[in-house]
Amino acid sequence: MREKQFQVTGLIGFIISGVFFIASGIKNTDILTVLGSLAWIGACVVWLIPLFSPDEKAKEVELRKKPHAKKE
Repeated sequence: MREKQFQVTGLIGFIISGVFFIASGIKNTDILTVLGSLAWIGACVVWLIPLFSPDEKAKEVELRKKPHAKKE
């Protein structure tokens, strides 16, 4: 597995554990656990965004292929 695949797999595991913590917080009526778990899942999703966004080098290569395209 490549590094990116390991990161994605680990983050999906973190998100799943966050869902279980939310379920536990709801069952025990513990609002802090629910809020903390939502923050945890949100942070994991933010961490996933750059893993799925196009790489800057790939954008530059694509721009070189299309000389008429404007650079963002």
